[in-house]
Amino acid sequence: METYGATFKRLRKNKGLTLKQVADELNSISFISMFEHDQTNISVDRFEHLLEKINVSFAEFQIERKGTLLTTVEQKIAAVEKLRSVGYLLSKKQRSPDLKAIDSKLTKLQKQLQQHYDLRLDHYLQIAQWQHRYPDPRESLKSGDYPISISQYLFNVDSWGVYEVRLFMDAMMTLPPMQIRQLVDNLKNKTVRFQKIPGHETDIVYCYLTAISVLVGLSDCPAATHVYHLLENYLTQPNLEMAQKVYLKIIMPFMRGWIKLYENQIDEANQLFAETLNYLRHFQLNHQLENWTAIKDGLISTQRNHQSNFFRFM
Repeated sequence: METYGATFKRLRKNKGLTLKQVADELNSISFISMFEHDQTNISVDRFEHLLEKINVSFAEFQIERKGTLLTTVEQKIAAVEKLRSVGYLLSKKQRSPDLKAIDSKLTKLQKQLQQHYDLRLDHYLQIAQWQHRYPDPRESLKSGDYPISISQYLFNVDSWGVYEVRLFMDAMMTLPPMQIRQLVDNLKNKTVRFQKIPGHETDIVYCYLTAISVLVGLSDCPAATHVYHLLENYLTQPNLEMAQKVYLKIIMPFMRGWIKLYENQIDEANQLFAETLNYLRHFQLNHQLENWTAIKDGLISTQRNHQSNFFRFM
């Protein structure tokens, strides 16, 4: 992987900028040259200023430097989560994840945590161990077993960033329904700072969608209905892009049908499912139509067998 200095030099030269053009009273020609050749350290302020001089965002810089915005730990976790994701399972025509492959990756991550502590990895493995104990999350409701430290972390952090929002989605099925509802009720207040970050509005929406799925799966349809109405209200937010609003309007009937299905209102559920699928068909969103049809078929099958489906939207 390139150093920060080497990547900066490559980007600067690619834009046809000389050291003299980039230099100013904050960063001299000699300082920039030393930075590019890894002969000096640089403060965050001075580095941000250099990026401004070549018109490159930090996100772009990281993509250029290492090909991803994810940390090494996040990349390893993403490799595990890919095996669980709805899209991956549908593409492989699998009804359930390959547990053997997942266990192998988790064992390696546990060894890494023992050698070097990492908060993200600690939380992730707590969730994974809980999922191993409770293949059906409903069983945990009887024992009252849930990752208390993660729950405390989410409640105690007042201002959520990207990490906390995604941790909540990851941990949601491990938490008691009452706690899920309390956290979702506070989601708007906890994510004031988060919502100012461009491009992350979708994560808030996914929180609501995931909460509906999980609460239905935990047999708490009243709480799921409550979250559904919170999502309806959230869709009135002016910061949501129009394309996103339209798409969500399309799938909202499906989410309502999801709840109705587990309330044993089968006919109404099927009508609501059909409403979303017809919209997708009308707008020729064929890939989405295929995915949501598969989700519908899976929901109907598991509900008929008195089972539950849990989806983490992403």
